Amino acid sequence: MRFAHILARVTGQPWLITPEALASLAHVLEARINALPSADAFEKVAPAQIKTGPTVAVIPVHGILAPRLSIMEAMCGGCDTELVRQAFDSVNADPAVKGIVMHFDSPGGLATGCHELYTHLYGAKSKPLYAFTDGLLCSAAYYLAAACDTITTTPTAQVGSIGTIMMVREERAKDGTKLHVFKSGEYKDIGSPDHAPSEKERAIFQSRVDHIGGLFRADVSRARPSVPAEAMEGLSYFGGEASDLRLADSVVNDFAAFLDSIS
Repeated sequence: MRFAHILARVTGQPWLITPEALASLAHVLEARINALPSADAFEKVAPAQIKTGPTVAVIPVHGILAPRLSIMEAMCGGCDTELVRQAFDSVNADPAVKGIVMHFDSPGGLATGCHELYTHLYGAKSKPLYAFTDGLLCSAAYYLAAACDTITTTPTAQVGSIGTIMMVREERAKDGTKLHVFKSGEYKDIGSPDHAPSEKERAIFQSRVDHIGGLFRADVSRARPSVPAEAMEGLSYFGGEASDLRLADSVVNDFAAFLDSIS
């Protein structure tokens, strides 16, 4: 399979993403990855930093989040969290910028690096940092939004999905023969698609998911202590519901109304 490393990133690692988005990503990659154009045809670019008026910078955070994306991964709808960090650092250091808006539309993404980026945003912000969504603000995206001073949503946006998920693939060769793996170390092939996970391996996977999930909940509680525990069990909520559960601070009709509210 061409670019099989892209699919490998989907399985066997903890994700902070909605389950439907993760399943869809896996299906799309398996079905279409061979049809992707050559990497030479594309350029990797950082998220645009949009100035609205003289004082507010808007950083779009759109798509599936992960660090150090390849060009092919970015073309599959990825948003590179390292480039988001660079965009934030640039406008955070700009004396002409008086406020920063992170405009989210994301189902979440890979767990790797989320805690670190949240910690950086939370500790480094030197001016008001706002989160806004008129689409999806779920899982890893909500993790990052929790570092902002306020979270604003539109009525039909979906917010939350606080939790961790992992998929492990099992496959056989197309001719029905079993694939064999030789290893040193009991768990060297953990997550390999040539076998179903054993009970011990399942426990290891669950411990990884629980570890990341614990960090996620702790960081949300640190930044937003009024969010109740029952709102951090993996469900997403529409704007008004999210506000009632303190996952969001306010609900507005659209982005223009939000910008008016902070001007």
